[in-house]
Amino acid sequence: MKKFTIPCDFGGKKAPFDVFIGNPAKGNHPLFFQSAWLAENRGGAIPGEVMESFQKLLALSEKNGVSFEDLCVYALEAANSEKAANKTSTRNEDVEKVKELKNAVKAIFKAEELKSQFDDDFLLLFVRCKNTAGNMHHAVILIRAEKFQEVEALVREEKVVVENLSRYGVIEHLSEGPNLSREVAMRIHQKYQPPQNK
Repeated sequence: MKKFTIPCDFGGKKAPFDVFIGNPAKGNHPLFFQSAWLAENRGGAIPGEVMESFQKLLALSEKNGVSFEDLCVYALEAANSEKAANKTSTRNEDVEKVKELKNAVKAIFKAEELKSQFDDDFLLLFVRCKNTAGNMHHAVILIRAEKFQEVEALVREEKVVVENLSRYGVIEHLSEGPNLSREVAMRIHQKYQPPQNK
């Protein structure tokens, strides 16, 4: 006989309840008597999907001539493994989002590199942001150096959307997707490359 702890309903509140699985008499639901006892003595109910799952496992064990108890243990282990895999997958996605966010703002040219071209301090920034529909875009904008921390914080907090990007500076390039193409990067570098000292 195997013990399983399942969340049961007690007047709208969920609470764990132990059930014991053995080989039921032919034609009986494996949890019939425990479900009836729970309802009569504790006012609780085993969720319908749990009852259905055990019924299916019983039918499967009878069809394939395998131990019902062992099949239940196997099914529970498989479900737990799947949950763990989903958690790992979600964690990996979160790590990727963090990496993407870390790379959401990068200075292409710093203020001192652009000083020779402007009377004031400017930065040329690569920025990742989404439009109002939630699609990823990337942009290169020219901003005043004093505004860098403010813009960086807004981008990292995902408060900058494509449609209001121009309020932070002059848009040099804007396109869909997360990455700047090599051709565009070269064009921007050529345009803003500080003159070489001879």
